Amino acid sequence: MKFKKQGFTLIELLVVVLIIGILTAVGAPQYVKSAEKARAAEALQLMGVLKDSFAICYSTYQSDFDAKCTFTNLEANISGATAGSITTDSFTATRLAGDADYYYGVEFKRNNAGQDYSITGKKRRSDGSFVRNCVPHTEKGKDLCRVVAGRNYDSVDGF
Repeated sequence: MKFKKQGFTLIELLVVVLIIGILTAVGAPQYVKSAEKARAAEALQLMGVLKDSFAICYSTYQSDFDAKCTFTNLEANISGATAGSITTDSFTATRLAGDADYYYGVEFKRNNAGQDYSITGKKRRSDGSFVRNCVPHTEKGKDLCRVVAGRNYDSVDGF
């Protein structure tokens, strides 16, 4: 009685490794973009919460806005908040002071080695709209801003 050798040939193993390599090469960039979109969505969601909380605080304490409306005493109870900033795994949020054009604003800086980009949101005095912009700080940040904004990030009107 003869036994037939069982197993895979070298060619079959190479084909499988090649297919896995191609799938990884195609899937890895998409994963990075998806992960960055998730981080940006976290920042934009938090920015919406802060925008609404600042609006409530501003309408209540207009004359004493800077002293009364800090991250620790807003209507929204946000973990990791100090008076001037909020730190999450992905971003550090900082409250921006108002000026002649804007009532107030929030800036999110990406927490990574290069701090690739920041997202700023400001409440306009002229029409009351909340404008968001993505500001790249590195070459990689330019591409990530396109991912975050979903279109050209350096538009005057933001995204």
